Amino acid sequence: MPGWVVPAPVELRDLVCLAFRHHAAHGTREAAGIVAVAGWLRGQQPAPVTARSNGAEVRDVALVELCAAECLVDDGRPPPPLHDVCQLLEVAYRKPVDVDPGFARGVWLALRWVLGQESRPPLDLPIRRPDGAVMGEVEIYAELVSRGEPAPTARAAAKALAADSLRLAALVEETAANMPDYI
Repeated sequence: MPGWVVPAPVELRDLVCLAFRHHAAHGTREAAGIVAVAGWLRGQQPAPVTARSNGAEVRDVALVELCAAECLVDDGRPPPPLHDVCQLLEVAYRKPVDVDPGFARGVWLALRWVLGQESRPPLDLPIRRPDGAVMGEVEIYAELVSRGEPAPTARAAAKALAADSLRLAALVEETAANMPDYI
């Protein structure tokens, strides 16, 4: 992964596996956009919105790709000035390819997260320790309490979060085992 990517490699792996699985099961275009970002970052495919054949290693190119994706997200707001952003960042302008708004939104969400502009990933991921191990109920409870959550609320939330986290981690491992060339 490029050095500018903010999330840990295990988080990216979790996201790709869960997005791939979600797309395969439900055909969601957002999940397809998320998977496309990961393929681009790994150098396995062109940029998802501009079809650049390279550039993922440069943060400014990722910012331009983010801007290009935002141009295609149909959210009722005027699109950002892509050409001006390209000039400002000194990145060659590429017209966005014709992708649907759902796919563009998935690209936009994934790039905001990998660039560190959004702390929450585009999909729920397993809750992990820095070493990559899945956190247990007690660890999650301690974190919730340290953030000011009342103990009774934190206890119930920790139990639910730990169970969901284990379920998600199992889905990640199952998916990764079935797509070893991609992960």
